[in-house]
Amino acid sequence: MLLLAFGLRVFHLDTQSIWYDEGLSIYLAQQSPAQVIALSATTDHPPLHTLLLGGWMSVAGDSDFSARYLSALFGVLMVTLTFTLGRKVDERAGLIAAGLMTLSPVAVYYSQETRGYTLLTVLVLFATLAFANIVRGDQRWRNWLSYIAAMSAALYTHYFAAFAWAAINVAYFVDLTGLRRPVRSVMKWIAAQFAILALFAPWLPNALAQAGSNATYFPGRVTWETVIGDIWRAFTVGEWGDASIVGWVWLALIVIGLAGVIIHRRDAENSERHRVVLLLLSLVVVPLVLMSGLAWLKPKFAPRYLLPTLPAFVTLASVGIVTLIDGLRARYCQPASIGLAISLALPLASAASLLPLYTDQALARPDVRSVVAYIDTHEVAGDAIVLIGGHQAPAFTHYYRGHNSIVPLPSDLLPAAQSPLDARALTTLADIGAHHPRVWLVLWQNDIADPTNVVLDALLDKARRITVGENFHAMSVLLFDVKDVTWNGALQNPADFAFMEPLRLVGYNVNLRRITIDTPLRFGLYLRSDDRVRGNYQIFTHVLAADGTLLAQADHIAGADSYPTSLWRPGSLIYNRFEIQLPVDTPPGQYQIAVGLYEGDRRLALADGRDRIDLFSITVTP
Repeated sequence: MLLLAFGLRVFHLDTQSIWYDEGLSIYLAQQSPAQVIALSATTDHPPLHTLLLGGWMSVAGDSDFSARYLSALFGVLMVTLTFTLGRKVDERAGLIAAGLMTLSPVAVYYSQETRGYTLLTVLVLFATLAFANIVRGDQRWRNWLSYIAAMSAALYTHYFAAFAWAAINVAYFVDLTGLRRPVRSVMKWIAAQFAILALFAPWLPNALAQAGSNATYFPGRVTWETVIGDIWRAFTVGEWGDASIVGWVWLALIVIGLAGVIIHRRDAENSERHRVVLLLLSLVVVPLVLMSGLAWLKPKFAPRYLLPTLPAFVTLASVGIVTLIDGLRARYCQPASIGLAISLALPLASAASLLPLYTDQALARPDVRSVVAYIDTHEVAGDAIVLIGGHQAPAFTHYYRGHNSIVPLPSDLLPAAQSPLDARALTTLADIGAHHPRVWLVLWQNDIADPTNVVLDALLDKARRITVGENFHAMSVLLFDVKDVTWNGALQNPADFAFMEPLRLVGYNVNLRRITIDTPLRFGLYLRSDDRVRGNYQIFTHVLAADGTLLAQADHIAGADSYPTSLWRPGSLIYNRFEIQLPVDTPPGQYQIAVGLYEGDRRLALADGRDRIDLFSITVTP
């Protein structure tokens, strides 16, 4: 079983490209330990995995295979420890749980990624096993020290280790209500929790700072239905699978296992089994509840955040299978046989989900490697390579061996969801164009880094696009000739209109003020935030006749769906483009362009009390 687990985790280990998350891990791991600690304090992960990865790569190298191999080893260890956890319920449950973990698509996937999730799961398993020994009465110091060390190390690997820590404590105190443990034992347990907290205390200020400032780029709310549904699909058939049928099989097995333990909980031989199953249930339910609440408050979620819950999940299902096996020897032989036959859907579904993991291009990580190879082949000396979002730079530089300038925009290591590019980036673009005849534009998650397409639109407007001969999975590559471009000031027509909110219309651009009826009117508005804005406003733009009749209009959100006005930082300068096609029966003449802001059915008043700005006029000719 372990050989199969190892084979599945190293098969095609370096076939896919290193992507953003992995590139960040490799970049940080290549720094000195002191720099790793300092930089990790500014990112959303503590430093333990990065420090281990740095030590590993100093011996094994930084090739794609070597960098991912450490995660694969921890992935195999997950199988071993899941067996050890399951056998605390029943030897057969341990073997079945290990088999399910061996084939688990989500476990295989993250065993092939250079991140700390398999290490995190291994450490939580060590802490869980030590805890199980403690509550069964094994009070030797090695169990206490193992629990404290493993849980502290888990917290230094990922902040969400706190979910498992909470689950273990819930299991302890729920178990305590049914037992009369000595006060000394309870105090010893509480002291162990304070010891973990004390060990993590030096890093706690960084964790709190990240909790308060870590950017999110998920629109709207992440509901508990989304969290549970995505976790259930990931744990049963992988994040890309269809759990509509198999998911019910998993649920049925978990319910059968819990029911069997509850029914026989008074039997002496099942008392310890009941205690371990209670722990498993807590390790599933508590993290799901806590993750749902956190995702509601800060909309950011991915199933990998709860990977440490997976061993408990598969072990609960294995307990259900063992209950069915025992039913063969009792009076429930026929339904147990049917249940066992249906249970075969679990490994079959896992195997079916594993195949596309290796073969389906749609499931592949962003192909940074091919992008870099193409640029390496077609670049010339003096080119500039502009990366949007700039947070892809660590993955890009992992492959790039050329000598041309790389300009990440923005330059943050994390997705710049709270401070994306705005119109001020045109100054940087003009400086790049002044020193480089050609600009490569590499786009990935640009809807986060440049939600209003400031850089792309400017290049499309002013530069000559050169054809790029390949398409790339999940990424875009464009090439522009900018050597004859004159980068004028961004604001053609300065203005100053203040709204009652801390927003100002500070200028506008317009392509043509004299157009024919069949020519669209194209113009743009510059809005600046002077402070935090409370509302999320739409912009209306109206074409008005001399008598005030509305002929045409174009409305859209101020900024972008992923960057509405309530997220704008003070000083943001946002350019909003508009295109209005006049009706074909519009008579020739002069027309007024009026603009303003609104939220719902209420217009936002200007400082002088008006509810619209008569901005400029156009002349329409036949």
